[in-house]
Amino acid sequence: MTLNTSRADSTFGNTFHVNPRVAEQLYDRYTSALSQVHNSSTDESSPYLPSPITSFLLQTLIEVSFWASLIQEEGKYHEFSLALCPQEFATDSFVFKSRVPYEAAQLAKLAPAFGPQENSIGVWFDEHGKLFIWGFTPPEGISLAVKVHEPGQLLVSFDFGVAGFTAYISGSRTEFVDPSNLPTNLRRPELDERRDDHAQIAKFMRSLKCGGTLLLVNAESSWTESIHQPVTFIGPPYDKIKNDILYRDEILELELNKDPLTSHQHRTAREDADKSLEVIGNLTAVDGATLVTFDLVVLAFGAKIRAKDVDHKPERLVISEPFEGSVEREIGLAELGGTRHQSAAQFVFDQKDAIAIVASQDGRLSVLGWDRTEGKVAVIRPAEFALL
Repeated sequence: MTLNTSRADSTFGNTFHVNPRVAEQLYDRYTSALSQVHNSSTDESSPYLPSPITSFLLQTLIEVSFWASLIQEEGKYHEFSLALCPQEFATDSFVFKSRVPYEAAQLAKLAPAFGPQENSIGVWFDEHGKLFIWGFTPPEGISLAVKVHEPGQLLVSFDFGVAGFTAYISGSRTEFVDPSNLPTNLRRPELDERRDDHAQIAKFMRSLKCGGTLLLVNAESSWTESIHQPVTFIGPPYDKIKNDILYRDEILELELNKDPLTSHQHRTAREDADKSLEVIGNLTAVDGATLVTFDLVVLAFGAKIRAKDVDHKPERLVISEPFEGSVEREIGLAELGGTRHQSAAQFVFDQKDAIAIVASQDGRLSVLGWDRTEGKVAVIRPAEFALL
């Protein structure tokens, strides 16, 4: 078990305690990564080097946020994120006049205003080693963060460029995320080049909570053969999103010697690109599949997938998880899920250079591609942990 649960005399009835073995694993990862950061720094006095925290503070940070994730505010649960950093090192932050106690009730009250893609709730500790909430800050550049993925599900991450880790924590398991734990044939140049943008679209798809399918294809491929004709929502290739992405990258390249977090031109270009990526995510909410090229030219949406040959279906698939130590296993097509997932598997089976990203209504993501080594459709699920 990841978390020990015990009854307590409290407003909400339960308290949660990180299993000591898990707490030790997390703290070992944290201190190891922190050591690499400090060893690689040429200036130990740099104010941007993260300060160490104790094992107790890390454990408290997780337990209270876990508890808060189980509290409904305004009649529903909310995703939110925490950033552990001193307020003076955060950029573009809002600082409360008085410190707010780091309590589950306070986090739950703030949660509706701070989705993981927007701002993070700023947390630090005082001279007595007690955590408090000081305000909110954009998530960029924050080294230690906790994201509430679902009620009772957290992502704890430490990222400072040269070192880091991400851990998935729930009430029943802890897994360290390993995005590289993917079938070899799903690692392609056309995917790597736009990996972050594809991930951003997947985040938008997941946030909609209505389910959807995104098909990444080569424009010159025979993808139309796997789509029922006629397609209602189809037209000339729409390349505005691609152009917005290229412009963002161009501005970033020109401003490499500046801080991209404070460059107004780059921030504007980045925000425009994010809005364009959100357009693709929203298109997947229309019933049917959305088809875009790997470099994000929109081809069609609301498309119905069909088998090129009704007698040829992907009977067996290979599925894996993006966690350390995950082992591939075979499943039948029916075990994959409903019509949306099975039709995506069929599309990849027929269009072997394509990649499918499927979002379930519950927010779970699956990535499907053709594994040439196995000669089967390969599935990564839950893919959200490799993309978030």
